[in-house]
Amino acid sequence: SIGIASFLAVPIMTHEVKLQGFECFDNAGQRRKCMDDDIYLLRLACDIFSYDYERRAKDKTINHMAYHDYLTGLPNRRLLADRITQTFARGGWKGRLAALLLIDINRFKNINDLFGHDAGDGILRAVAERLSRSVRDGDTVAYVGGDEFVIFLQEIARAEDAIRVAEKIFAALRPPMFINGVDISATVGMGISV
Repeated sequence: SIGIASFLAVPIMTHEVKLQGFECFDNAGQRRKCMDDDIYLLRLACDIFSYDYERRAKDKTINHMAYHDYLTGLPNRRLLADRITQTFARGGWKGRLAALLLIDINRFKNINDLFGHDAGDGILRAVAERLSRSVRDGDTVAYVGGDEFVIFLQEIARAEDAIRVAEKIFAALRPPMFINGVDISATVGMGISV
């Protein structure tokens, strides 16, 4: 009913044997059996598409790994520095403010010693999640190593806005974190630069 007399479809697969789609060839003019050359060329095209898909996926993964922390998934020190540099390079900051909040978990070594490194990793992930929920979408929460996080508030109207964010963070971190079957409370210290 749509005028196709013959049709050939070859799956596009990745090396992990995941189906990505199909490459199709149709002939509206005549019914004919697909020749070996037709199939060969179509499979070759599918192999090229599959290779390109996998290369792009690997490039994306490598890029993410270069700029994000593996444990928390947050931007790392390198991406944080890039975002700060880019923000100020755009210029036009007359009358506008930005703020950096440096946050460190108090007695983090004691948490690791008492509950183990798995619990310490769990605390880092939980703190990362709570910090991320405490800021706006355009702000950056970065994990810079050890027990330290940095929040970059790209644009605030007044210095007091940074204090409000700090209060929100303290409130978000106040409830205990349930890690490996245990409620663990963690307090943080914070410094603010506007």
